[in-house]
Amino acid sequence: MANRLTIQWQLFRRWLTFYRKAITPREVNHPVVRALSQALFEDKRWFYAFSDAEGLRDYLLQNHQSIPQSEYGAGSQVLRTKKIKISDLGRTAAVDSRSGQLLFRLVSFLQPKILLEMGTSLGLSAVYQAAAAQEGRFLTIEGSPTIAQLAKQHLEGLKYKNIEPLQGSFDQTLPEILPTLSQLDYVYLDGDHSREPTLRYFERCLPYLHDASAFVVADIYWSSDMMEAWSKLQRHPRVTFSADLYDFGVLFFRKTSQPKAHYSIVPGVWKPWRLGK
Repeated sequence: MANRLTIQWQLFRRWLTFYRKAITPREVNHPVVRALSQALFEDKRWFYAFSDAEGLRDYLLQNHQSIPQSEYGAGSQVLRTKKIKISDLGRTAAVDSRSGQLLFRLVSFLQPKILLEMGTSLGLSAVYQAAAAQEGRFLTIEGSPTIAQLAKQHLEGLKYKNIEPLQGSFDQTLPEILPTLSQLDYVYLDGDHSREPTLRYFERCLPYLHDASAFVVADIYWSSDMMEAWSKLQRHPRVTFSADLYDFGVLFFRKTSQPKAHYSIVPGVWKPWRLGK
């Protein structure tokens, strides 16, 4: 119990760090980031994909079957058992509704054609993202054989035919699939939440990223280690600007005459006294 409270306190302190420096969409002076943040935070429409994803979430939360804990990635900060119930995994590891809807709106705004997700988990995040790019090709990798098989079953039960689930460690699978792709328009990294692997996977994907690509890193406030990784990625010479949305960070590579810039952004209602122009 004490360990869980310590973790929650650390996460809250990191959130405060983010919140203090964050600005609202109307304060952003970069045209692309401003348009993106408005699309993410000011579009209140409910999309069909949200119902599909939440239906899957309800199913997961009612499934109390026990499966082995994942042998890949950093795992849960709270659950430290050899086995885990699917309902607990859905509650602690699956993307939450807010983040999932942000990912949907992000993909909808960017309209990428070739998308790669690293960290399928039970398939919820794949539903949100693939649904926003049904004309694109969505590849998603999961390390755990058990969880990968479950995710494949979940995704096959839905109507999105552009999802290609793959099983294997990122280090093994990336060298196999990347040479078969002409480019990567969008990458979502949500696995192995630690500094060195995060930087390594970024470098593996970098040759396939282009000016219009976006590289998304989940859980950038997961730990001080991940915060360091995010900071280093922001400083990478290929990165021209970035958006920190707390739930995840987005790196951009578009050539621009403006100097490198990094924005931490919250919805306007979170700071109503700073709505900007």
